[in-house]
Amino acid sequence: MPRVKKAPTEESGIIGRFLNQHPVSNTVRFFMGGITVLFLVLMVLFAMYSPGKMLGGQPFPKWFFISTGIIILSSFTIDRARRAYLKDDGAVLLNFLLITLALGTAFSITQFLGWQQLWNAKLTLYGVPETPRVESSPLRTTPGAALLFIISGLHILHLTGGLVYLFISMFRVVNHNGDRVKSLLFFASPLERARITSLALYWHFLDLLWVLLFLYFLWFFV
Repeated sequence: MPRVKKAPTEESGIIGRFLNQHPVSNTVRFFMGGITVLFLVLMVLFAMYSPGKMLGGQPFPKWFFISTGIIILSSFTIDRARRAYLKDDGAVLLNFLLITLALGTAFSITQFLGWQQLWNAKLTLYGVPETPRVESSPLRTTPGAALLFIISGLHILHLTGGLVYLFISMFRVVNHNGDRVKSLLFFASPLERARITSLALYWHFLDLLWVLLFLYFLWFFV
């Protein structure tokens, strides 16, 4: 009599997929979960200080629009790098890692320029100007102004970690590209595969996170 196969339960399926993932991939996913909780708490805290009244009518940094376009573009380049690894193409992998590194650096620079625009418009860590603007009007002191810089600054901090990992990944690719045996082992390694795919996943996550933060801030400025 043939055995009747039990349909896998939803719980066993989730656990099974989790156990089949490389520890590096699971660690990155846990880390992203922690980052998500952190930013949700900060965004709720920011909303408690009536950001609509605080930021409504204030000039929104033009550099933030540019930085958003840059980080969206970097998601395409990091995905090309991931695909190049899966195709065992070390030269293309290195090129797209380098392009992503350059785009990530450009994003960081434009963020600093955006903060400078905020500061020049008198949106500082400790207050915002009155609206409508009057030359002699005092700044309104509010912790919400500091949170605006803290939230965007924390995103840059996490992106910096991604940039460091990008640089390390480039170094490993260069180290293996010159030797055929090392190159074969590099592209066949489950650890290296997990590292590259996790890097791409983390980068996409930071991309999505900034786009959401960008829209969140923009909503209160307009």
